[in-house]
Amino acid sequence: MASVGRAGSGWARRLSVLLGLLVVVALAVAYLQDGQLPVAGTSSRTPGSSGPAESGDTALASPSPSVDWTTEPTWILTSPSPSVLPTQGPTNQATTPPSGGGGSSGGGSSGHTVALGAFIPGAPADPSKIDAYKTLTGTMPRIVAWYQAWAGQWNAFDAAGASAVRARGAMPFVSWEPSAGVATDPTWTLASIIDGKHDAYIKSWTHAVAAWGHPIYVRLMHEMNGPWQPWGAMANGNSPSEFIPAWRHIVDIARAEGATNIRWVWCPNIDNGGTYVPYGQLYPGDSYVNWIGLDGFNWGTDPSDPRWRSITTTFQISITAIHRVSSKPLLIGETASNGVSYKATWILQDLGNIGTLLPSVKAVIWYDQKDQGVDWRVNSSSVALSAFKKVAASHLFSGHL
Repeated sequence: MASVGRAGSGWARRLSVLLGLLVVVALAVAYLQDGQLPVAGTSSRTPGSSGPAESGDTALASPSPSVDWTTEPTWILTSPSPSVLPTQGPTNQATTPPSGGGGSSGGGSSGHTVALGAFIPGAPADPSKIDAYKTLTGTMPRIVAWYQAWAGQWNAFDAAGASAVRARGAMPFVSWEPSAGVATDPTWTLASIIDGKHDAYIKSWTHAVAAWGHPIYVRLMHEMNGPWQPWGAMANGNSPSEFIPAWRHIVDIARAEGATNIRWVWCPNIDNGGTYVPYGQLYPGDSYVNWIGLDGFNWGTDPSDPRWRSITTTFQISITAIHRVSSKPLLIGETASNGVSYKATWILQDLGNIGTLLPSVKAVIWYDQKDQGVDWRVNSSSVALSAFKKVAASHLFSGHL
């Protein structure tokens, strides 16, 4: 009996080992079939994908209240893509004197490049502002944008400023505004343009551009689909049917003056909610437009803010809509992000991957000033500036117009 007991004990040990091996094999098979082992708290959502975060998406949840978010963290969270709402661009101070990829950034194919520019208050009338911006960001902007109203003492074409931009290897980009800075003003209706009341000024300005003789991008009557500009199709007693004749009237005069060096940019505001005049009712036609554009901003301070928008959520719906109207090359005429720590996230993960997220975009202009109570500047915080410097230096943003 004793010898049988020792043998039984040995078989028991062997059976235990065999069962253990079977458990290990079963787990290995499960791993190979699934491709991964389940991990608590992870999300099935792809970072940077569009659309609102799904219920229970813990990977994209707001930070814990126990974390001190008054200081800038040394790590960056992936930004979510919240629900879609139409977003109005900041108000441009056109009547004032012209005193004006990191992380996984660099998204897109190795040959894909985007021209990264900026609206720099004070430039190009003061070219040192451009140089200061380069020193700040570490990279010369490929586009220097400014605003010029038709009214006031600063309404002449600034050939010296445009030349200063060109001398720095950048492209001049002017938003040309039939305005005295007030949304409701009968002097600057679309009808007044059609009726020829501003022809003398249009001829003078475009003649000066023709005499200057170098390529320049003119963003004429931008954000025309909204109600906040005197030329807007929903403002100042205008009707949508007047916009196209007004646009064509201006372009026809410019061509008659020999200003073939102008690249005309038609740039409405984003309209993700269908709130404004549809793009198709306002497009002047491919023979009157060289580039199309969109303006849009991330107004949220962090992902818990209902105004927070990823760059995909900000632009993709409107990009799809504008491409139904025209296949002309596309740029973003104004954009920026609110926030502090999460602004850096937006710059790195969204702007820095625009080549992949929004591959049809060929140029981006950062709106670099405080406006409507928001500090849109790239140096609104040290972490935002660090993120922007990394993105601006990437291969993706080495493009030119």
